[in-house]
This record gives sequence, C-alpha cells and structure tokens, in this order.
Amino acid sequence: MDNNRIFMSFSSALSYVRDDSQHLYVDSKYSEPASYTIIPCLSTDEEQSKDVSPISFLSSLVLPALNISDFSNDTGLLPPGVKSIGKNYVVYERPPAVKNIFYIPSRVDEIESVSNPYIFSVPIPWQIYIAFFTDDYYCSDVYMYFSNTQLQSLDHPISMPALPNFYINGHLCRPKFASFEDIDMYTKDISGVVASSYDWVWNNGTNNDLTEPLVHLLLQNLEGSIRRNASDGVMAKYFTQHRLSSISYLSPTEVLPIMLSWEKMTIDDALEYHWPNPIFDFTSINNLYQTLPGTDVWEENLVDFVMEYCADPDTGDPPSEDEIESIICNEDYPGREYVDWLVNRGYVNRPDDPFKNSVTYSDALKYAIANSKIPTASFCNLESDVNKAFYTFFQS
Repeated sequence: MDNNRIFMSFSSALSYVRDDSQHLYVDSKYSEPASYTIIPCLSTDEEQSKDVSPISFLSSLVLPALNISDFSNDTGLLPPGVKSIGKNYVVYERPPAVKNIFYIPSRVDEIESVSNPYIFSVPIPWQIYIAFFTDDYYCSDVYMYFSNTQLQSLDHPISMPALPNFYINGHLCRPKFASFEDIDMYTKDISGVVASSYDWVWNNGTNNDLTEPLVHLLLQNLEGSIRRNASDGVMAKYFTQHRLSSISYLSPTEVLPIMLSWEKMTIDDALEYHWPNPIFDFTSINNLYQTLPGTDVWEENLVDFVMEYCADPDTGDPPSEDEIESIICNEDYPGREYVDWLVNRGYVNRPDDPFKNSVTYSDALKYAIANSKIPTASFCNLESDVNKAFYTFFQS
C-alpha cells in the first residue's frame, strides 16, 4: 500500500472533538500526504497554523486556544474534505467530477406522477459546501459554490452554482421527502450532516422552479462556450444580452440546450471556465425591474419616458396625449429600458455591478451564517416534534 493510500485511510478514520464555543478549521495538504494544518478560531483574522504528522495528530488536537473542559460533542468519523466546523455549520469541499443532473422540465406544482425526466452528465469544478444543522444534527440549510481550484484561504474566489434548484446567492432550495425516515437515516454527527447535505444537492433531482442561475451562466459569460453552443439556430434570439438581463426564469425549452451545451465540456474545461458570480446584493438592475413597477418614482416619471422613448424617429415629435395614455394603459413600453432610463437620470440609485468584482469564500460564509435558519435545540427531540419538523420545516 503506497503512502497516499495509507494517508487517505488514516484521514478517513479520524474523529475530531468539537468545542461549541470555537471554530475548528481542518485543512489537509494534498501536496504533503503526511501533514495537516489546524487553524483554531477561523472566524477571526488571526490564523495560527500548526503542522503535525499523523502520528502526533490526535495528541495535538488540544490547542492553546481551546479548553478541553468545554468539549461537549464528538463529530464522528470525518470524511475527507472537511474545512471548517462551527457551532451549527460545517464547511467541506469536493473535487471536480462529472455529475448526473436529474431534471424534470416542470414546476413542482405541475409535476405529474409520470413525468419525462432528463439526465444530463455535466463536468463541474471544485465544490464548496456550507451545511447548517440543528443541535440534533439534522441538516437544515445548504449553500454550495463552485471553485476552479481547491479552497486555499478566506479570500479564495468562489462562483455561483449554475444549476436548477439553486438561488443566485448559492442557497439550495430544500428538497421534499417522502417520509421522515429519509431525513432521519443519517448518523447524528458531523459525518451525517456532510452525507445528508451532499444528498440534498445531488440525489434529490431538480425541476424548473428555479432557473435563474442558468440565466447568469450565460449572462455573466456571453462569450463562453456554453452560451455559444446553446445559441445555435432558433435559440439565438432567446439568449441575447438584452433579453437575459431582463429575465430571471427560463422555460424548459431554453434550459435543455444550455445543459446539452454544458455536456460537451470536459472537466479541464470546467476548471478553466468563467462561472458566474453569486449575487448577495439583490439591488441589481434585474431586481429593480421586478420591484419598481407601481412605486411613486415609476408612476411619476412614466409619461416623460414614454414621450421621449416613443417620439417619432424622423421628426422627434412626442406622441399625442391619447397615444401616451394608450401606451401606458396597455403597458406597450419596454420596462427594462424604463429602469435604465430612471437609473441614468438619477431617479433611482445605480446598483453596484454584481458581475464586476469576484466574490470570496469569506463573503459567502458570512452571508450564509447571517441568513441561515437554524431551528431551536428542541427540534426533533420528541416524537411530537417529528411531524412538525417534517411538514413545517422540510416542506417549506
């Protein structure tokens, strides 16, 4: 057995004890099979590292920053790839792979007992998972991000998971389960949280409820091979920059060519691809387009916009009052251009460009922690809580 196999066998059998008041960051150095880096208190800016060999690893777990009398929970046997353990969350990564995407081309409320699903085999880069769990180790929330390399630092750039069933902030829409046994079958420790959160992402299928990440897959990389291949022929008119920047939903007819185009890529292609940035600030132009209609600023300036936008192209004369009234009444004006018009004239604050700056692992972790929904400690403790947990939490 070679050293790498010995290392992996050893690392798979390690069990870490967690202190609820601290964060424990565990980083395996793949380039040095016999060493680990342990960084206590990941949430601070001060990162103190300590390299140890597998032989001395267990004895080195008691670090100066931790008080052994405060230890209260055993994490169980940790799988490889665990990067950080907090009070109610665990961060882990998985290497590039070709994954099967089980896709039903219907919204949830339209899915029939007999549907015609598609299975797409697509290459994906490194994945970084942030899984939240209850005090009883039931998975409660999952965030996932793409990365073109292994996680290396708090400032490591991450990307949006361009997959159905995800929100553009990287948050997974919680799956639905046939029975509570499907939720309760995992071990009640960190290892079980890792396994269940991974299954949430990859083993529960997808549908057409959430497709906005696929919009950004094309919009944030207009020259990328996925958009180029998906835009062949009749689909070209659907994937223009103008249209993509004004929508947040794709029909199954539009999703299929995108996934088929993605299937043509290799893992090497996926590692070099420019994946979209996750969006945590929802004051984007597209969001303004969805939220401004009906507001005072929208109503007060609409006549001026219609007079300017619908003016005669030859003479520059504005439409008549009756024409303006008809255009507004029938909403026969481009809402997207009106939002741009309001922004350019200072009636609405210009949002930051969500595509311009890279997003880091630290940004994602802070956002996920601030927005996660972790149930109380009594969650699932009693039989009477089971139905409540299943129907009010997992069915949400």
